[in-house]
Amino acid sequence: MLENFENYKVFYYVGKNLNITKAADELFLSQPTITKEMHSFEEALGCKLFVRASKGIRLTPEGQILYEKIVPVVESLMQTEAMMKQIGHHEEGHLVLGANCKTVEHLLRDSVTQYTSEYPGIGVQYLLAKRNIQDSALENGLADIGFSFRPYHRDFALTERELIQKSHHTAYIWQPNVEIYRLLVSDVILVVGSHLRNLQEQGALNRSDLYAYPLILWIEEDPDAEKQYAKLFRPDGRLVRGDLVVENLDLTLHLLKASNAVGVVNKVMVEEELNRGELLQLTLKETLPQQELVMFHSKLRPLRRSAQQFKELVLNAPAFQPEPVAIDDRFQP
Repeated sequence: MLENFENYKVFYYVGKNLNITKAADELFLSQPTITKEMHSFEEALGCKLFVRASKGIRLTPEGQILYEKIVPVVESLMQTEAMMKQIGHHEEGHLVLGANCKTVEHLLRDSVTQYTSEYPGIGVQYLLAKRNIQDSALENGLADIGFSFRPYHRDFALTERELIQKSHHTAYIWQPNVEIYRLLVSDVILVVGSHLRNLQEQGALNRSDLYAYPLILWIEEDPDAEKQYAKLFRPDGRLVRGDLVVENLDLTLHLLKASNAVGVVNKVMVEEELNRGELLQLTLKETLPQQELVMFHSKLRPLRRSAQQFKELVLNAPAFQPEPVAIDDRFQP
């Protein structure tokens, strides 16, 4: 049927109007072209579809049966065709962004606002899920682009092609068939509520200075975080009663403001609270590991135009302009 869809489409308009002139006007075709199309269609089917009437034409019994059968099919195909043309021109469609925490959604806010302003017909949705869920969604076409915080790795391999194509953003392969871009690198810091200003005023702290304080960890997508920070801030290398590993940022902030706990958090996640003085950053004599925000998508599925445009917008956003990585560093094993 797809090869002869135009025949069915012409038949649909003629059958709907029962007037060749009206059908020709709606299809932007000439009347002789419509007549020729219908004669060819009748010959291909081996039956008459129309006969002349006192006013215009009418359907034969065979034509009536065919018309009733093809109306829902043709209308559905025409609606789909129109929708795909609109999507191709960014007039309609949707974009699904995976994010592993609400902070990522917050960091993308300006980019999403700009995107929806430029392409108001595109609806943007979030899939808030951990990396493994996002990977599955990307693989199955349920999400277009994923975003995640993860431990920062300075050294990784790049192909020459990728090195040439990616200028200010570091692109590398996280897993086979996944392309990933580093958007920013954030420090992991220690913070406390504003009521613990005396602790901040002590200056640079040793790890042992914090043994007496409950610990709240909020480090995204780092399976070793609990073990790593327990080893740093607990004498026996294990978290104790009162220590918490929290996945919800809002809960983390609430607990820090209402308790004497020390929070281990990604700095970019709490910059607003730091600027307002609701949280205070502690100075530690040792440097904590950094985290990076990355954008990634499947290489097995071509990005839809809406996703490709959003990807380019993010890569050029002022908020995501990381320092260039030296070429030698990129090729370190």
